[in-house]
Amino acid sequence: MVHSLHNAGIRVILDVVYNHTFDIANSNFQKTYPDYFFRKNADGIYSDGSGCGNETASEKPMMRQFMIESVKYWINEYHIDG
Repeated sequence: MVHSLHNAGIRVILDVVYNHTFDIANSNFQKTYPDYFFRKNADGIYSDGSGCGNETASEKPMMRQFMIESVKYWINEYHIDG
């Protein structure tokens, strides 16, 4: 699809929303490192700033690294423009 769009002179911008992960318990993030990748409030309840019931913790180094590496992958593999 990206190749076809590029052939038509259309650039592709990807909008990734990492905090739209509805099911924390069955999330690969949670299975890998429980309660690391999701942000919690001071009272220990998962933060819901996204409106999806949770938020990924982008301030944590491994979450930030995941975000950066996945975007780099899409840029290099699929030639996403932005």
